[in-house]
Amino acid sequence: GYYSVWFSNQGQYGIYEDLPSSHARLCNQSQFSERKDEFTHELDGVLLDFKIPSDTSYNLVFYHLMGQHTDFKQRYPESFAKFSESDYAPEIKKENRETLAHYDNATLYNDYVVNSIIEKFKDSESIVFYFADHGLDCFATDPDFCSHAKDTPESLRVGKQIPFIVYTSPKFQEKFPHIVKRIKASLENEYVTDSFMFTVLDVCGYGVVGVQGKSILNFEKQAAR
Repeated sequence: GYYSVWFSNQGQYGIYEDLPSSHARLCNQSQFSERKDEFTHELDGVLLDFKIPSDTSYNLVFYHLMGQHTDFKQRYPESFAKFSESDYAPEIKKENRETLAHYDNATLYNDYVVNSIIEKFKDSESIVFYFADHGLDCFATDPDFCSHAKDTPESLRVGKQIPFIVYTSPKFQEKFPHIVKRIKASLENEYVTDSFMFTVLDVCGYGVVGVQGKSILNFEKQAAR
């Protein structure tokens, strides 16, 4: 009974796009932003203008962002250039300080986009999940390395740590207080987003035999695997 929609600021075709695009085509509606070439994307804010259907009873809406994928300085508009290399410790190399500034500016803009998406749903009966596909080792384990995690235990640990946010609207909280209670009780749970689909099914009221424990709302705190 859900009408599914996929909004994407990543391409439809290419070595990195084919798999998520195949997911998009399973939805009732999919819409992609324009891009000039394989490496030049629109800013994520372009998705805020895409229209959510208003004539359906239940919507499942996906926003596929570029987020802070490299190149960081291409991920935010000039108005979000709040940080500069002078904001970072002088003992860090100048070019690395510039990279940190671009990354933090991109993060600031990403926060704005995510908040704007949440604003779209605050007056309806809605639950919003946000998470990144992976983290970055941005000089965390090596003073001269900023990219996807390297194949070392320390770098992989950094790359696996991502933000995971759950927002519930006032109307959702009023109608489903038992779900909100379970969310609050799960804040410190270790989780892998491979199992996210089971959380969605759980929230929608569906149970899957044999995998109930894979919902983040349905298992005790446990050590990360």
